[in-house]
Amino acid sequence: MFKQKSIQNKLLIAVSMVILIIILLSSSLYYNSSKNILKNILIKEAEKIAASSKEQSSVTYEITKATRNLNAMAKDLLQSIKHFQV
Repeated sequence: MFKQKSIQNKLLIAVSMVILIIILLSSSLYYNSSKNILKNILIKEAEKIAASSKEQSSVTYEITKATRNLNAMAKDLLQSIKHFQV
């Protein structure tokens, strides 16, 4: 009877260890997959920000170019006005 109880206890411990190992492995897999999902989300957000930044940079360049053109046109217009005044 005592030997059977000892075997049952050892078996219970072994089963508990197997269950614990399964839980640890599954939580490790869940952690890694969650980490990869978050990494992919962060990469996509970074790509969106980079594209937006590039677009804003392009718009800023176009505004700067248009401002230079307007300044040149205003300068030409002022010179034309001065020419007619003389």
